[in-house]
This record gives sequence, C-alpha cells and structure tokens, in this order.
Amino acid sequence: MPENSILFLINGKAGHGLPKNFEKIIASILTAHNIEFKISFSAYAGHLKSLAIAGVAEGFKTIVVVGGDGSINEAFSALLKTDVKLGIIPLGSGNGLARHLKIPLKFEQALALIVKGNSKLIDSAILNGIPYLSIAGTGFDALVAKHFAVSRTRGFWPYFVLTVKHYFSYKPVKYQISTDIEDFSANAMLICFSNSNQFGYDICLAPQAVIDDGFLDICILQKPSFFALPITAYYLLTKRIDKSKYYKKFLSKNTSIVCGDKSLINIDGEFHEPLKEIKVQIVPLSINILIP
Repeated sequence: MPENSILFLINGKAGHGLPKNFEKIIASILTAHNIEFKISFSAYAGHLKSLAIAGVAEGFKTIVVVGGDGSINEAFSALLKTDVKLGIIPLGSGNGLARHLKIPLKFEQALALIVKGNSKLIDSAILNGIPYLSIAGTGFDALVAKHFAVSRTRGFWPYFVLTVKHYFSYKPVKYQISTDIEDFSANAMLICFSNSNQFGYDICLAPQAVIDDGFLDICILQKPSFFALPITAYYLLTKRIDKSKYYKKFLSKNTSIVCGDKSLINIDGEFHEPLKEIKVQIVPLSINILIP
C-alpha cells in the first residue's frame, strides 16, 4: 500500500451528521490529493474491530473511524503499537475524544484534517483487559450510559433527562482504592479514569487531563447535597468541577478498586456489566492519532 493510503471504517448504524453524498465527497477530495482509499461499513457489533485488523494486515497507513466514541473504542485497539495512524470523523452523540483533541465536528472539516495528515502519539488505557482511549468510569455515569444505550433518541437533552431521572434515587457506593502512592476508601457517586478531559458535550470531569502525559486522572465525585446540586452542575458544565468540595482528583499510572457492591462500568461511553474489582492502567504513547 502507498504511504498515504486510507481505510475509512463507518459505523453501519451511523446517520446523524453523515452527508447523503459522503462517498462522493470522500472520493472527490482524496482523488484530488492522489490518496488511495477504501470505505468499509460495519454490519454488527464487534465488526469494526475485525475490519480494522484486516486493514492493518492489508497495509493501510491510516485507518479513519467515522462514528462516535464507542465506534472508536471498538476499532482502535487493532492499531495499538503499530505505525498505522488513527483518524476520527466524529458522528457520535457526545464526541468526547474528538472535542478533547479539537477535531472538527463537521464532516468536511474533519476530512480536511485527515488529508492534512498531522499526527501525534497519545496514551491509551486498559480497564480489566479492555483497552480504551478517552474515559472509563464506574458508578452513576455508567448507570446513565446503560439507559442511554437503549434510548430511542440521542443528543444532549435525552442524556440530561436520564441524568436527572436517576440522580435522586441513586445511592453512592463504597470503594476501596489503591493507587501508586496511597490506599484509601471513599463513598462516591462515581469514579472516572480519565485519559481525555471529558465525557462529551463539553462536560468535563477532568478539565486538566493531558492525553499524552503517561498518567490517568482519577476523578472521584461524591453525591452533592440537594442544595449544592445547582452549583456542582454549574462547575461541571463550565469545566471548573475542581472547585467543588465534593470532588477529588489525583494522577496515577496504576489503580485498583474494590467495590462494596458490584458497580456498573462505562468505557468510552458504552455500558459494560458490573464488576466487583477494577484494575486500570495507562499505556503511554501507544497510538498515533491525527490531530489539527
């Protein structure tokens, strides 16, 4: 394959934000730059990973995921510790990783970035053997992700409604936490293991997270009192959650957690089954990604 060959992997269920004539747009722009390309569509859960593995074997130098954080998570592990670059054209709901990297949310602008070809090495992480790029977590965020996964509507407001609906009945979980430097316990509403700085929709639980520093930002949020809820939500939406007394953050390369009860898991926006024990670790500079 030529050095500038590109494989586009498109979530077969993608629709939001995808132009009707997107194949013609891709062909027109890439042909003008003498770039060889191929477009493949996923047909079932897990198919994007199989397509990415095949793309690496075929010799493509760049693999572009057209989809959201969940689609990126499904495909990117095939590129880990290879010289194949990962590109993103964001078509998800929250698009947390794309927002962190300042990748344009509009199709043609993101495609122009792909053609430009600027890249950098960034970290990835692993939770109980599952690789991820952006954010994983346990607790309330995972509960919302579980219900959002079966919601008929997408976008910020359905996500917000689900958050409010389940907030008041949610009971914090007791966690025993072991990090690189200390062991402690916490009763928390949620714990996030952040490589990037946000969930999506510009909602930042780790506003200072750096995606290539060799550390995860471990963020612990206690459940605010009813009267503290408005100011806590304000801090969360304005990237100043670190000002809240209910919030604690530390940096760690390896973190182990034992949950008082089995706790729901969220990995790059996708719900996973509850776990009693969680082990998270950073994998420094393990994937090459296209950036502005």
